[in-house]
This record gives sequence, C-alpha cells and structure tokens, in this order.
Amino acid sequence: MATVVKELDRKTLRTVTDTALEVLKKEMQERFGLVVTYKGCSFQATDATLKFSVQCIQTDSTGAATGVPAGFARDMGILGLPGDCFGKTIRENGHTFSISGSKMTSHKFPIIATREDGRCFRLPVAAVQRGLGTVSSVPVSQPNFNVDSKVMVRTMFGKPRFGIVIGNSPVAPDRKIVLTVSGKMDALITELTPVVGKRPEADIMSDFISLYSALSPENLTCDGELSRVQVARRGSELNAMLRALSAEFGRTVSESEAYAWERTGKRAAT
Repeated sequence: MATVVKELDRKTLRTVTDTALEVLKKEMQERFGLVVTYKGCSFQATDATLKFSVQCIQTDSTGAATGVPAGFARDMGILGLPGDCFGKTIRENGHTFSISGSKMTSHKFPIIATREDGRCFRLPVAAVQRGLGTVSSVPVSQPNFNVDSKVMVRTMFGKPRFGIVIGNSPVAPDRKIVLTVSGKMDALITELTPVVGKRPEADIMSDFISLYSALSPENLTCDGELSRVQVARRGSELNAMLRALSAEFGRTVSESEAYAWERTGKRAAT
C-alpha cells in the first residue's frame, strides 16, 4: 500500500528526492540518452520544489553512449584534472563521493559529486586532487615564497587578488597554499608575484569589504551547502585573513567602518 505523505520534513523529502532521481535517471537515459543530476531543493510544510538538470551523454567511436556528460573531459582539462575521472570515488571529510559532473560557473566549487547517501555536493578542485592523488596540470609560476609572504595571486578566473602564503600544497610540494579574502586556494593558481611594501589604503579597505562579505552567513555557508565542519574551517581561514589585513593596515577596521568607506567613496578610516 502506498504511503500518503501529509507533511514534508527533511527525512521524508530526502526519500522523495532519491526516488524521483532514480526514476528520472532510468527514464531519461533509456528514452533520451541524457544524464540527470540533482541540483537541490526548497520546501515548506506542504510543498517542495526539486531542481534537476539534464545533459547530453558522450559517445565512443562506435556511437555507443559512455554515460559521461558531454564536455566533462574538456572541463576537467581546464581545471587541471584527469578527463577520465567521471564516476571515480574519493574520500573527503569522512564521506565517500562519486564524481558526477561539473559546473564551470562556480569558480570555487566547480566539481559536482554524489555522496554515499545520494545527496549532491559541489567540491573544490583541491579536494578532488587530494582524493585522486593527482597534481594539477595548470601551468604555474610560483617562486619559492616563504610562509607569511605577501603576494598577488593570479588564477584561471577573475582578476589578481591579495593573499598570504601559508604553506605548501598537499598535492604538489612546489605549489603554495595561499590564504585570500575568498579562503584558501592552491589548485587554480597560475601565478604568484610578491607584494613589496605597504599597499595603498584603498586596496586594503576594498579587501576588508570583500572579507566581511565572505563572512556573511549566506556566503560563509555557501547558502547552506557546507557542513558545520566546513563552515568552521572556512570561518577560521577568513578570520585569519582578517588578522593579516589588520596587521597590514595597522589596526582592525570594523564592518560598519568598511561599508561606510565604500558608501561615501572616501577614506573614512584614518
């Protein structure tokens, strides 16, 4: 006899989502040759909105479907990861994840992975490299900076940003881990250049604003997608960067003072 759900909660919704994903995956692959990926949901007590995406599947030389989303190998090449890592499993934060896709518009968490309980998460490139035991093939120019060196970081995405060297990458000793206002990064770094002397006050204030934005609840938790352990780790990294900026500036700039400086366009901090 079918179960009649009268009210939705997280446990019930997870069962419903798993069932819907299982049916969709089977039907879409058999009837249309498409890959289905779960993208999250929002819900209230009596209704929910589930998000799924569909992608075309690659074919081999014989025309047979491989089960890999089209463009996946290309995306992995851009990120410096093996093109054949689709479906491979990695361990991260005590869980097993299966690599199931990519989202290149998400610069910090471009890898889609399915956890052992069927839930989908987005992972950073460094986490996948650790799990696969690989080294990024992204070209890199990183002189032998010491820990606590001030550097400008250039990545595959966006403009250069200020950072502090905090150690060597676990996947490649010749690569550095750099702490920035967006958190730690190593895998996507393509160039590091030294910062000589104190930067202009306007640049430091802009970094304070970016840092306080990253510390806001929605950004700190990535809209609720990070676990409590990940949120605590990310908060610790950002607060360390706050201390580094305060040391460079000569004192701590409060959140209200930073945003007042931004609103007025003047150097409110003196």
